[in-house]
Amino acid sequence: MVVRGWLVRVAACACTCAAAACSSHDHPAFIDDGPPARPVDRIPVRSAAFHPRDCWVPPPASYAVDCGTVTTVGHADGSGGDVELAVAVVYSNGVGVAKEPVMFLDGGPGEGSIQAMLGEGIPFTSVLQDHDLVLFDQRGTGLSTPKPVCDVSETVVDTGGAADAGTIDAGARDPTLAAVEKCHASAVASADLSIFRSVENASDAEAVRRALGYSSFDVYGVSYGTRYALTVLRDHPSAVNAAIIDSVVPLQTDLVGEQGANVYRAIHLVGQACSDQPSCAARYGDVEAKELDALEKMTATPPDVALPDGSSATVSAKLVANLLITFMYSSETISLLPELVQELTDEDYTALRPLVSATPSATPLIDTATYLSVTCAEEVPFSSPDALTRALSPVPERWRRWVAPNALFDVCQAWDVPPSPPSENAAVSSDVPTLVTSGQYDPVTPPSYGALAAKTLSRSKSVVFSGEAHASSMSPCGKEALHAFLNAPSGSIVQSCQAASTLSFQSVGAATPPFAIPFDTSGRRPTEKLVRFALRRFPFPLFR
Repeated sequence: MVVRGWLVRVAACACTCAAAACSSHDHPAFIDDGPPARPVDRIPVRSAAFHPRDCWVPPPASYAVDCGTVTTVGHADGSGGDVELAVAVVYSNGVGVAKEPVMFLDGGPGEGSIQAMLGEGIPFTSVLQDHDLVLFDQRGTGLSTPKPVCDVSETVVDTGGAADAGTIDAGARDPTLAAVEKCHASAVASADLSIFRSVENASDAEAVRRALGYSSFDVYGVSYGTRYALTVLRDHPSAVNAAIIDSVVPLQTDLVGEQGANVYRAIHLVGQACSDQPSCAARYGDVEAKELDALEKMTATPPDVALPDGSSATVSAKLVANLLITFMYSSETISLLPELVQELTDEDYTALRPLVSATPSATPLIDTATYLSVTCAEEVPFSSPDALTRALSPVPERWRRWVAPNALFDVCQAWDVPPSPPSENAAVSSDVPTLVTSGQYDPVTPPSYGALAAKTLSRSKSVVFSGEAHASSMSPCGKEALHAFLNAPSGSIVQSCQAASTLSFQSVGAATPPFAIPFDTSGRRPTEKLVRFALRRFPFPLFR
């Protein structure tokens, strides 16, 4: 997911007298005073399954943090070998901290939390106001073991992945399948792929709770993490005090079959939003039409992209289409989408250099083998090419090839994992208080998915954030709603900021973009670093 906001620590001394005249009470604590002390009075007794250790990455200086591993098993019956989960507990500095910590369940499937989230930019300040926070790398990701190895020595650029739920562009065949088969061969040699499932992930959440000694917890899932959280609600309901599910993946929906229609919905809404704003419309015109025309032009004549070393490489239109879908994951990147489309229209392909760079621009957020093991067991078996075709019927015909994940059926056949039982395609019912949040422009988990999940969650309350996309709970307005819910799960959510939020577009003429994405402002069109940022959303590093 895209992380918004950065924690900035400012230490100041108002004392202007000589040092000898200043006492320690004359100024706030300096950064080098160290982090707050561990709140030993509220830390429960850990079980023998928890093994403390130094943190893998420098933790945020503003909070006390415990790191360690939790040992569990591959399957509930003890088969599948041992699993060791990397865990971090971040302690709130608040007064009257809730006894239940918030356990964050990350997306993907295949995203690890610790290396991405644990640091000075920790994006959970609203949670940490009055709740402790538990982060851990889901099995098969990050620092947890075993982790299936995906051995791909060549870069395949015929296609690209763009969504948590499984977008592989239409038309990808031989190069893609060869890469998948090679990845699969190394993955099965390094791990039992049958242990990477949502039901096992839910058991891991319960194992972490028990190992840390908590009687219950609040679960907070984003994207695939919502499917994860719903599975926890189904399988371990007594352990959950409250739940937050953001960018919802209901178990019963046909995520693969409906994905093309969902992606086009977002493309159309973003184009319409630009047309409705006079400044955007005047500068960029019909963004949806320009995007389609640019993709078709690149199909007819694949562009050569000049690289910094003086060489050039050809980039496929399919890869660019997936990049454009990836831009729609966050309102921050959507805001410069019209600018990128204009560059493609003008045949300025400078920003596309990261797509064909020999050196990956950033470590991808999602582990390929874990992603495929879950998706090919839990989503694809409950869909079909016919279902995809039916769902695409309202989509303009020229757009269908760019938004439909046709090749995923062949990819999953090559991945060759057994399907999950029908229970993994059934709606989850629960009476646990649940906050359901969605973003208006989300290209993969639209607001209708949140409404569908809420139908069987009897104590749920739903919020759709206008002007937002995926992971809307991490927007300023989303954090406000999340904090209010955690403090009163059965109370009402007053969203004064929700309806007023709108999607605003940025052009290169803007003096300072109003968000914290570090992109180069020295050139005429500062989008290349934004592309590098968006590439981390690609679930398949081998398809770059």
